[in-house]
Amino acid sequence: MPVAPLSRVSPSRFHLFRECKLRACLESNKVPKLLPLSPSARCGTVIHRIMEKVGRGEIVAGEDFPKIWNEFIEAEENRMILSWIDRPLVPLEKSTPEFQLKKYQCQLAVESRSGRTQSIETRSLPRKTKKHEVWLETQDGTVGGYVDAILSTDHGEIIVDYKTGHWVRTKAFRSETNRIHEDQLKLYAALYYKAYDKWPLRLEIIGIDGSINEVEFTQDACFNLLDEANNFRTYVNQIISDESDPIEIQRKLSNPDPMICRSCLHRPACTFYWEHRDKNPELKWPNDAIGVLKEKKFLGNNLILVKLSNSMANSGITAIRGLHRERHPALENRSNRHAIFSMASDRMEDHFKEGQLTTIYCVR
Repeated sequence: MPVAPLSRVSPSRFHLFRECKLRACLESNKVPKLLPLSPSARCGTVIHRIMEKVGRGEIVAGEDFPKIWNEFIEAEENRMILSWIDRPLVPLEKSTPEFQLKKYQCQLAVESRSGRTQSIETRSLPRKTKKHEVWLETQDGTVGGYVDAILSTDHGEIIVDYKTGHWVRTKAFRSETNRIHEDQLKLYAALYYKAYDKWPLRLEIIGIDGSINEVEFTQDACFNLLDEANNFRTYVNQIISDESDPIEIQRKLSNPDPMICRSCLHRPACTFYWEHRDKNPELKWPNDAIGVLKEKKFLGNNLILVKLSNSMANSGITAIRGLHRERHPALENRSNRHAIFSMASDRMEDHFKEGQLTTIYCVR
């Protein structure tokens, strides 16, 4: 995996640098992913694009929503078809859990948000302008990104970010997702100050259900996050500059952890992911396996059963059934070593079956 220096840190990827700087670098430099994005995340992307159009007034209530939805879904599926790892998840209507519910929620959001540009708390503040997809960055360009919208009032500006996920409103319990989104908005507030020499009036996260959630902030907290983002970039680029060995660069930037690695779409090529699995087999790692292909058997239902031996921390046999031949071109390769990712658990230990996101690679 090529690890290139960072030109900037984006607020939307800020949390990744806290989790694993290697993954953050790869995503920031747009290194192609090696595992498929979940269908639910794909639908979330579609919903976000639709809500951006609503915010700009390009989609309004009363339009043919099913037609609009289908056009956006089809465009996303056309992108997926170009990738062999994403192609099996088309159509999204069949692969996405609660697809019709997501569609219905999006329709309700369009109807409730069309033409609405203010929350209950700020309804008395006259809007002057509403800008969408506004680029904010530091003067040297080391931290920057697009904020979804900036609403201008007589009393100041409101920075708005649209989110399609679940938002916990109870202050007594704030999920990690909430914290990630809040820090992202605070970073945008710091960037806004750097660009205009003034602070925004409010920070708001608007959910798919139409809820408007205010993010409380202090100037010190925003500046601290901006300093942290700059420090991430400096740290990463210093390692890349000092080290000539690509493997050592990856070692210093990686942070193998079951929860972090589970959502990483680059883990197939991460040597240190496999090393930590081998050293800490008792942890709840993703259902992945690597080893020598000992058996490949075609079953009566035209599905495939494979068995791998010497699978890292497991010196025995790992069996994976229910594999579709057309989904896994690696099984046609003559290589005797394979790595299988995102398997679904089966009835017995060391036995798995094909899951929705299962992906297979040959290993040198």
